Amino acid sequence: MRALHNSRSLSFRDPYGAIQVGGAVRLAVDVWDVDNITCELRLWSDEIGEELLPMEAQSTEECLEFSRTVSFDEARIVWYTFKFTAADGSVLWYGAREGHTGGEGELRSYQGPSFQMTVYKPRAIKPDWYRGGIVYQIFPDRFARGAEWRERVTPEHRPWWRQYRPPGPAAPSHRPGSSRRRQSPGLRSGSCRSSSRPQCSRSPW
Repeated sequence: MRALHNSRSLSFRDPYGAIQVGGAVRLAVDVWDVDNITCELRLWSDEIGEELLPMEAQSTEECLEFSRTVSFDEARIVWYTFKFTAADGSVLWYGAREGHTGGEGELRSYQGPSFQMTVYKPRAIKPDWYRGGIVYQIFPDRFARGAEWRERVTPEHRPWWRQYRPPGPAAPSHRPGSSRRRQSPGLRSGSCRSSSRPQCSRSPW
């Protein structure tokens, strides 16, 4: 069995990012090479605890899609994973990778890390000091980089979309006026989903 959920792709999580109180979010996961299986969406928050919600299955030519739309009436931090149950009673879990709370996850025989969602309540009145203020974002890893800083980043800590490129002449740029289609950084090349339509077309493996 293979599975895929990418919390940074609208095909699997729509809308992406924080969810406003009262709003709805659609969560989906694709599976391959398996029959007679069910899927539940496991939600966890400190305010409510654990919730297990059945997901709706939809078959396509290439994969089986499970989806569920949920909404929240209070601001909270929500953690979610996917629980698969086979006909023989065996259970598999799909959650976030170790050390991550978003992006593509991993299929496990045990319950591992969860994906994270933030549910927020917008403020009716914005503070006056914030309206005219300046916000600074500081990234410590961007300072005092040596010439060989890329070599010091081990491969297992590099995101797949930031592969190391050895020093050398820059690749020629495309000619002015031409268009180039850019792939979403949250969707790997060859995925069974496009960024614009929630449908399956080809297995990512």
